[in-house]
Amino acid sequence: MIHRLEPNDYAKIRTLLSPENVNDLTIQAIINGTNRGAIFVDDVEQPRTALVDQTGVSACLSCCVHERDHEISVETYEEADMNKGFATLACAAYLEHCMEHGLTPHWTTLETNEESVCLGTKLGFESKKIVKYWNSNIELIRVSMGCRSHFGNLFYQKRKRSKREIRCEE
Repeated sequence: MIHRLEPNDYAKIRTLLSPENVNDLTIQAIINGTNRGAIFVDDVEQPRTALVDQTGVSACLSCCVHERDHEISVETYEEADMNKGFATLACAAYLEHCMEHGLTPHWTTLETNEESVCLGTKLGFESKKIVKYWNSNIELIRVSMGCRSHFGNLFYQKRKRSKREIRCEE
């Protein structure tokens, strides 16, 4: 028989997670109660098998926390749901939560991830510094976007793209 776990019992399945799922941010967010979802198990007291139902379309959560600094992770699960504003809404709710609790959100992304750069900009983040990282012989550029004192309006005006000079800050 399959049983639905109560949210305060979700942590019981941590030992069941495979190595690929231990660091899955969405599953961890459901277990921690920061994302919607449900967990079903074969035995409520000592689960041996678990099914995690992700009921959300888009999620925004803290993927890395140091004191009051929170790194944002956002995901829209299905390609058919992308570019419909769901990630913007999830992030807006997350940012409101941060403001209400005195947390400082941080947005870090690859400069080549145009969707992420646009979403961060739309939400009021602006480019803070550019850092170079190396992976094999391929140079990857990572952009860290800092938070303005306010998050700005939830709209984005399309701007003409210009070539940017890439600087390395040490």
